[in-house]
Amino acid sequence: VLQRNDRGDEAMLVMRRIISLAPDNAAAHLRLGRALARRRRFDEAAAEARAALDRDPGQANELLARIAYERGAPDAAASFAEAAIARDAALPLPFYIQGLVRYQRGGFDAALPYFEQAAAKVSARPGLAVPGLYLHLGDCLFRARRLDEAERAFATELKLYPESLEARTRYGAFCLATGRKSKFVELF
Repeated sequence: VLQRNDRGDEAMLVMRRIISLAPDNAAAHLRLGRALARRRRFDEAAAEARAALDRDPGQANELLARIAYERGAPDAAASFAEAAIARDAALPLPFYIQGLVRYQRGGFDAALPYFEQAAAKVSARPGLAVPGLYLHLGDCLFRARRLDEAERAFATELKLYPESLEARTRYGAFCLATGRKSKFVELF
């Protein structure tokens, strides 16, 4: 509750207290690790993820994948994501990270199935969101000339993140590229 109310420092104190009382509480280590990762305190976040590896290897590897990706280590990120998928195939973020690694290397066709799997897993878990997922999915679908699906993906990202300039810009670029100038004007 504290974390969701932008009281992250207090939330981290509570998580640290829980860990001091129950050092084997994987959920507390993972929550603290995610909070630290949001603050880009990656070494501390990785230590918390490693503390949860034995009890929750899927989510711990997912967090390690996220940290590695944000640190600019795509090979390590892909490896951790693969380990997370092997332990818990219901997690969407490892599929998204696998897609991002391929996408950044120009492997748009190779990235597409990972983005599609991540989107399916997000759809199966109401309330869960992965910022940027539908932008990347839309771009890969556009490149594959699956235009109706691409438009739905861009529209979904904009609906989830209406304040996102990147979502609006990419959707607008899609509209211009597909000759829908009135929709472009409407977006901006």
